[in-house]
Amino acid sequence: MGSCKKNENIKRVTHHFSFKFFSFTFLFFNILFSHSDPEPTTQSIKSPGSYIIHGGPIIPMSNPNRASYHEAIAINKNKIIFVGSRNEAIKRNPNAIEINLKGKTLLPGFIEPHVHPSLAAIILPNKIIAPFEWSLPNGLSQAAQSHSEYIKILSNTVSNHSSLEKVLFSWGYHQLWHGQISRDLLNKVSSKIPLVIIHRSFHEAYLNDKAIQLFNIKKSNFTNHPQVNWEKGHFFEAGFASIIPMLSKHLLEPKRYLRGLAIMSEIIQRNGITTIAEPGFPNINFENELALLKYEMEKKPPYSVYLIPNAARLENAKKSRQETLEFINSLTKYDTGNIKFLNEQIKIFADGAIYSQAMQVSDGYNNLSEGKWMTPPAYLSDLFHFYWREKFKLHIHANGDKAISHLLELVDESNKAYPRKNHNTTLHHMGYFTDSLAERIKNLDAEASINPYYLWALSNKYTESGLGAQRAQNLVTANSLARRDINFSFHSDFAMAPLSPLTLASTAINRISHRSTKVSQHQRLNSYDALKAITISAAKTLELQDELGSIEVGKMANFVVLNKNPLTVIQSRISSIKVEGTVYQGVYYSNN
Repeated sequence: MGSCKKNENIKRVTHHFSFKFFSFTFLFFNILFSHSDPEPTTQSIKSPGSYIIHGGPIIPMSNPNRASYHEAIAINKNKIIFVGSRNEAIKRNPNAIEINLKGKTLLPGFIEPHVHPSLAAIILPNKIIAPFEWSLPNGLSQAAQSHSEYIKILSNTVSNHSSLEKVLFSWGYHQLWHGQISRDLLNKVSSKIPLVIIHRSFHEAYLNDKAIQLFNIKKSNFTNHPQVNWEKGHFFEAGFASIIPMLSKHLLEPKRYLRGLAIMSEIIQRNGITTIAEPGFPNINFENELALLKYEMEKKPPYSVYLIPNAARLENAKKSRQETLEFINSLTKYDTGNIKFLNEQIKIFADGAIYSQAMQVSDGYNNLSEGKWMTPPAYLSDLFHFYWREKFKLHIHANGDKAISHLLELVDESNKAYPRKNHNTTLHHMGYFTDSLAERIKNLDAEASINPYYLWALSNKYTESGLGAQRAQNLVTANSLARRDINFSFHSDFAMAPLSPLTLASTAINRISHRSTKVSQHQRLNSYDALKAITISAAKTLELQDELGSIEVGKMANFVVLNKNPLTVIQSRISSIKVEGTVYQGVYYSNN
């Protein structure tokens, strides 16, 4: 986790992709005349073909309860066609090229079931000033741990800003580290450059006068708005969502946005991810976001993207709910080879962000924070019931125990009125929940996709202010779910956590905060359950378990190659395991 350095760490990598393809002619002579390496390694899988892989631990993740290993697997083009012994694999596939892992470990390609390419594209090319360092392909962002440090870094950034008319976006501000900011304070930092300070949660922002003027944001449009503080230039939750369309021209500026997507693609590859999903597409504008995403994916990076429609955002863009439903049901017409919309799946938002201390918690906060609803409860219930009756799988953003309890009530009453088997309603994030809520999730046949990184980043600070020790040190209690055999996956909700599945797994396994404090150790996961959460259980979150997530005959040949076995390495060192490369649809992509 890089906890000693207080580093929100994504492994540092070089700035450009380096996919090295060699011809089979070169490969043949290299093998023929090489004495030190006579047998091909994974680097030799340069195009879809017939291969047998062996020579290291192959962990299929197909057993739901315990780890198992294969001696060898055979792939043909982009599919797995055999798992078992090496001799049997050779017997069945005599013309296949043998690939030796040389002791490295092979796992199913990691699956990231909740990431937002649009947020990554906005955040990554712009200035990051956050409580912890972020080590990224395009450089290291300096951490700010106090108000004075924050203002100093922001002021220096303004001094180096190239244009008075160009908006300066900065992400990462958090009031518990950086103190209070306001429109007046930002005006003092700069009265000439438009400043948009996006909160660490990406659920709120502060604007100076110049930005408010540039975006033509009118006070009259926000009279008595409960989630706008006009005097402070503070727009949060629904208030922030309401100004996003006004900011979109600058947020979606193609050159900068595409640079952010390219950095995201590099991070994805370097961290062993072969599949991502975005629950809640679009965030801002359907046509523009899709066009820019397609532009990036036309470069054929080694991963696939699955999109889940954003119910409220699309409904706001249409004339009626029926028109929205018809549009959602037609979305597969936008599918490409590596971008696909998931049929009959929908995203709904409930409460506010945990990073903002705006999640809905039953016992409230011990400071001035207040829980917020992203979607007003009446409208939330209306959306939920409608898409339940339409037999959609519902993915619901829910952070606090009060919001989770409310949603489970909706599941219960909906299922009584319109019974559904295998509805698999999935609660996303689940920052704070109790053991009794985990029991209700089990009894109602619901599922979870959680962000264990909240514990590392927030438990110490929220112990001091907001939640108190009991709740703050029991954030994201994954073992409560594992003990009940509830399907749950891990996600980053990038950039709410590093886009690194091994980092998420390590957090859940070790439960250590950024101050190296061990917390709620009874909630530690075993290593196998943590690996399930980034492979087969993540596939189940997206209902893609028949295609992805484990090494089984008929499934896609998507793998990650690690330098060490995460089931045998010391648990405190899991996050330092090196991703050597990935196999995506039968082709190897090296990180070396």
